[in-house]
Parts: sequence; structure tokens; C-alpha cells
Amino acid sequence: MPRSLRRGQAARAATVTNGVASTGALAHVEQGPGGGSAALSWPTRAEWRLRALELAGIDPTEWNPQKGFAANRESVERVYKFYERLYREHAELRWAGMAKLAGGVVWGALERVNLGKMGAFGISISSISTPPLSTGAALGAALAVDELAFLERKLLVMQKQIFDDLAWQHMAYVEGGLSALEEAYKRGEISSDNLGAWRDIASGDEERIWRGNIWLLFREQKRILQIHYDEIRNRPLSGTVMGRAMSWLAESPVPGGRPFSSAVEGDLTLFEDRWRWIEREVIEPYRHLSPEYRARLNAQPLAELAARRFACRPSEPCPQPRPTPPRLR
Repeated sequence: MPRSLRRGQAARAATVTNGVASTGALAHVEQGPGGGSAALSWPTRAEWRLRALELAGIDPTEWNPQKGFAANRESVERVYKFYERLYREHAELRWAGMAKLAGGVVWGALERVNLGKMGAFGISISSISTPPLSTGAALGAALAVDELAFLERKLLVMQKQIFDDLAWQHMAYVEGGLSALEEAYKRGEISSDNLGAWRDIASGDEERIWRGNIWLLFREQKRILQIHYDEIRNRPLSGTVMGRAMSWLAESPVPGGRPFSSAVEGDLTLFEDRWRWIEREVIEPYRHLSPEYRARLNAQPLAELAARRFACRPSEPCPQPRPTPPRLR
């Protein structure tokens, strides 16, 4: 555990207010008046973040979105393994479960952008231009290496900022329960709405659990990501093409969810359009999956999710692989 978590004399938390089993987080013991009775003090946001990075196996000095996908490939993958573990060990953390599946979409987008050519997206330039841009303008906007590099870095920044904003809160919940998050609220590290969401998640009531997780997703999309979508859409020359390409290519990460282009008339980079799609084609189909099927999907590698090779449902027999034909002599 990072040394910064050992501020003063440390002791393991004796109880957790919401019944979440502790995985070993240390609560600080602070001296009372005159060196008498001690009070528990939980780690700060920065310390919880270090704990999350440690558990994910990510070296923060090596995680730099400005270096592009190839240099950050391992860190990106470990982020989604972290979300996978959170949901596997705490099934009420539905945001983490949806985030793991969304990782397939992010992974696939980064792979495409990393190829460096618009043709790799599998669509024609004219199909995302209304009215069609001239060929030269479209190619200049869509194929410029520096514009694709901008989009690649932007996607990596968005992915990292989501982790920085929510991973520490999940660590505080898992290792300290509501007590740790209530202290974070008193320190001004989370809002009252955020604390309310975690109280819902910890309640044990299914409707409240969903409400709390959906609030985290709403907040992530509106507060953390929207500024970056605005920058993509407003990018000189390439913004219009990139925004339309993202709208055209956006697939629901959940089996049964429809692509953005066939479910919503709008622009993925606009919050209202994107949230309407997320509610209909991500949250609702995910809610209707059985816990067993969610667990199967959660365990899938990112490459399989990116290719939409979803695991078979528990109630359905898995298709058997075709036998390899014998070689002709």
C-alpha cells in the first residue's frame, strides 16, 4: 500500500456502515484531546486514488494520454480490468459493470483511430457529410494525421478523467463503506448528490441501487465528458466530420442495444442526444439482462467486446465451433 496512506498511526476499520466487506483499507487514528480517545479518519481523495491505481496495477508516471494509444495500451486495458473486478466482487456496482462493457467500444474506437486512416472506420466520407463536403475538404478533414492524433489523445484523456473521478469513490466505498464517503463529503471532495447516489447504491434496495448507479453515469456524461465532446464538435475543419463519424459508428456496448444512428436522430457529441440514447439503448437493455449473463459479459476480454462477440446467454446453448476439416494430402 502506498506510504501516503499510512498517515499517523493506522488501524483497520472495525466496522463498515453499509455492510460492505473491507478489503484491507486503513483508517487513520487521530489523537483525541490530551492524547486520549482516538477517532477514525479515512484517507483523502488523493490517497484513495493512489490506492485505486495500485489495485489496478497502473503506474501513474507511465499513464500519459498525450503519448497516444500505443504507449498507453496496457494502462487502458488495466482500467477496464479494474472495473471488471469491482463488479465481479460487488454486484451492486452497476456503473462499473456498464463501464467494463463500454470499454469494448472505447477499445475498438482507439484501435480504429490508431490505424491512422478514415477508411479504417468502414464508412464513406460522403455518408457522414450532409450536404456532402467536397472530396478534397472531406479528405483533408478526415485523413489529416494530426486530426486523428487529436481524436486519439482526446479519447484517452476522457478515459483517464473518468477513472480519476470515479475510481477513488469506488475504492472508498469498497474498502470503507459509507463512512469513508461521508467523510469525503465533509471534506468537500464529493457533492451531496454524489453522496446520495452512494447511499442509494449501499441501500440493498434494487430500485435505489439502479438510481444511484444511473446518477453516477449521468454525472460522468454531463460533468466529465461533455466538455471534451464540445471540443471535438467545435474542432476547426475536422469537427463536423468527426462528430458525424462518431454518431454513425457508435454501437451500444450491451447486447440488444441499438446503434446511435438507428435509435436517435441527433449528434452523439450533444449531451441531450447522447443521454437519450444511453437511457434507451444502454441502461434499459443492461437492466433486463440476468445477473448471470451480466457476469459472463463482465468476464469477456476487451477485444471480444469490441468485436461484439458477446458471450452466449445462460438460458441458451453456446454454438459449437465447427470442426477443422482434414488437410488434403
